[in-house]
Amino acid sequence: MGAWRALAGGGVGGAVGSALMLPVFETAKRAGLLRETPPRRVVQHAAAETGGAIGAEGTSEPEETGAMVASHVLYGAVAGACYGLVQGKFDLPAPVTGPAFGLLLWAAGYVGWLPAAGVLPQPWRQHPGAAITPVAAHLVYGLALGIVERGLRR
Repeated sequence: MGAWRALAGGGVGGAVGSALMLPVFETAKRAGLLRETPPRRVVQHAAAETGGAIGAEGTSEPEETGAMVASHVLYGAVAGACYGLVQGKFDLPAPVTGPAFGLLLWAAGYVGWLPAAGVLPQPWRQHPGAAITPVAAHLVYGLALGIVERGLRR
């Protein structure tokens, strides 16, 4: 399979997977497991750090939500494109590699760059619901990524 097709299949799968994560986060928030969803926290933190308009006085909830959804789906699509390149080369079993890739992204973010950037504390310093919800969401991401990428590749 060509690199462009692998990138596109993984990118679409990553976008779908990222979109499917958002209801997981919102459900957990409504259930009281999260105070705020991690994707929204990322956007609010980035705006505060850069002096951007998102989250500033006068910014509407729909504008902030749009920025959150767009940035989250774009991040997932880029990561999915990387997954697609690997899958296109090795053709590993998607029901295993997709969720494994999702957990790898969770670890890179929630143990790595999110705490380092001051967006969220490490998972072991969070309330159990706030620590477990992103793991579940990333498993959903990975499963959707694997299924969609595999379907588009065939």
